[in-house]
Amino acid sequence: MTLVINLIFGGHDTSRSVLTSAIALLTAHPGELEKLRREPDRAPAATEEILRMEAPVAVLGREPTETVETRGTKLEAGKMFFLSVLAANRDPAVFSEPDRFDIDREPKRSFSFGWGSHFCLGAALARAEVQGTLRGIACDTKAIERIGPPPAQVPFVSIRRLESFRIRVEAD
Repeated sequence: MTLVINLIFGGHDTSRSVLTSAIALLTAHPGELEKLRREPDRAPAATEEILRMEAPVAVLGREPTETVETRGTKLEAGKMFFLSVLAANRDPAVFSEPDRFDIDREPKRSFSFGWGSHFCLGAALARAEVQGTLRGIACDTKAIERIGPPPAQVPFVSIRRLESFRIRVEAD
């Protein structure tokens, strides 16, 4: 029962987070939105860039079952440590100009859905939801713009989400 509840709420909260982040990023970068409008087939690449820039989960806690040493750091068995998904997704050794939002970026695997045995079960569904929404924005709106101040992240929540922000949408 707990697994089903986690899947339902995890899928809802993270998808909502990514979709609002997508709108915030696209309205903050109108040139990228115009690229998507001209070529809606860029939706998969835009989805990966949105996930890289604004992962729905900021940190992941792990507890190794055995002591491991990697790159000079010892991770002791049974002791919790935390991984920053946000930092990993902006690693300059992996992503050139990591703070720049670019839907033409060569897609590389981000850590937004975890990895290995902890990879998100709903990753394919989440990607499909975001891609469909991006295609809808690209094809079914004439204009979309943020009204008012930029949104801020709600502090101290496990699923990252934006505080409310207003947009104006002009349908096609």
